[in-house]
Amino acid sequence: MDKEILSLQLNIGTKVYYFDLKGNPSGLYVKIVEKRGDRRSNIIVPADKLEEFATKLAEMRQEIDALPPEAREFEPRDRREDSSD
Repeated sequence: MDKEILSLQLNIGTKVYYFDLKGNPSGLYVKIVEKRGDRRSNIIVPADKLEEFATKLAEMRQEIDALPPEAREFEPRDRREDSSD
């Protein structure tokens, strides 16, 4: 059984993000869970790779910041329009 060491929560709009530091005989890891309503998605990042993970997120943030303001606007397409049935 994995041992929970620390748990943090971030609420953004209708989504909740959980950041759980856990450990098991294989080592420490961070489990990141995105929850919206009944849907859940998660990823696992080994603790010793967290710095690399954070670096990639920082690179993504830099790229977003470099975009012109109009390119930061995004309107998702209605999924029903994409239906090829």
